[in-house]
Amino acid sequence: MSADGVVRVYKLDNVQSPSFKSLKIPLPAGGQATAVAFSEASVVVAAQYGSGSNLYLYGEGNSNTVKHRKHEQPKLPGLEMKWVRTKVHQTMAIVTLAGTTASYDTSGGSPFIVSCSEGSDIILWNGKSGKILGATDTDQLKNSMATISPNGKLIASAAASSADVKIWEIIFTKAGSVKEITGVMQLKGHESAVTWLCFSSNSEQIITASKDGTIKVWNINVRYDFHQDPQIVKVFPIPLHDLTGATLHYDHLDISPDGKILAATHGRILQWLCAETGKVLNTDYEAHAGKIMAIAWAPKKIRVGRDHKMVLATAGADKRVKIWVVPVDPPHENA
Repeated sequence: MSADGVVRVYKLDNVQSPSFKSLKIPLPAGGQATAVAFSEASVVVAAQYGSGSNLYLYGEGNSNTVKHRKHEQPKLPGLEMKWVRTKVHQTMAIVTLAGTTASYDTSGGSPFIVSCSEGSDIILWNGKSGKILGATDTDQLKNSMATISPNGKLIASAAASSADVKIWEIIFTKAGSVKEITGVMQLKGHESAVTWLCFSSNSEQIITASKDGTIKVWNINVRYDFHQDPQIVKVFPIPLHDLTGATLHYDHLDISPDGKILAATHGRILQWLCAETGKVLNTDYEAHAGKIMAIAWAPKKIRVGRDHKMVLATAGADKRVKIWVVPVDPPHENA
């Protein structure tokens, strides 16, 4: 995403390649992209306008590879707008989008997208048709973020004014359609607002970061229908401090698909932690020239030279995207 109203999509065949295949998605005039998520082979973009937030889904158009001149960066096949939904959260901006392909219960591989507004509402969408499948309200003054579990069963949210995390279950009918979204759990244990959270790849744990200076790992694989509460299984101090020694909070936090490494950011700082022990693996205090706005793991290992490794992407306010090979290798930068 960038301030010019263009969303750029890159294909990572080899992280050490001198250039990446890419394409540009120009948004309709006047829109400012606020969040992006993948839905199977498509891209869902949230854009803010004066009248409210719109959602756009772009899918593959021309199947033939776009020709390019010598010395020109190779490009991907074009993406076409498949659907648009306008004023999806009234006049509120969308602060986060999260996508998954559901594998839980009778969902049958449905592509789900969760949009979280800066207000108090969260909407569940079918990532293919753009149909609203359900919605819920956090009953908070201001949402910070929301995400969906990889198996498509749970939605979790954090709010700017709350130390608790709320969790909802997506209930399916026998036919596989969404019946309702119902609150099932709350994570209570932080002493200050939760700034970010993520699910483990098996959807059985949630990792939270808080302004109280801690990271907590929660077991949510419990019988909440029998009033069994989620349990804290690990607590780590956030190992990041300013010049006075005060603990800094994390703006973003995400765990690698193999469950071994936590990537976290504060401002322009990128920090790597061992997910098992909380030990710092590496800290880059100047990962970007501006604030890091988003991070995302590749869902599987990517070729790096002759090897395949876990890879993280970061996007900054400096208008740069960086691709990092974990835990300490230098990044490949793409302007």
